[in-house]
Amino acid sequence: VAEQLRQLNKLTENIILEPAGRNTAPAIALAALAAKRHSPESDPLMLVLAADHVIADEDAFRAAVRNAMPYAEAGKLVTFGIVPDLPETGY
Repeated sequence: VAEQLRQLNKLTENIILEPAGRNTAPAIALAALAAKRHSPESDPLMLVLAADHVIADEDAFRAAVRNAMPYAEAGKLVTFGIVPDLPETGY
């Protein structure tokens, strides 16, 4: 990914690349530290999403995120989910 971004001249400080894949939690922690470093005077909000999930109704998702923002800004942890139609233990 890094080499492709370099070729496209799109490698910027806003893109955080892991030197090696270490699963989700370390990547989220690195992004949180970068957000805090970028805005040290505030408590920045983060929207953490899996890269491989399909969001069928993007407008509804955007509305859900907008509706959740006041709660997140008040210091609440906001999570989004769906009603499952089958058990899944893979994540």
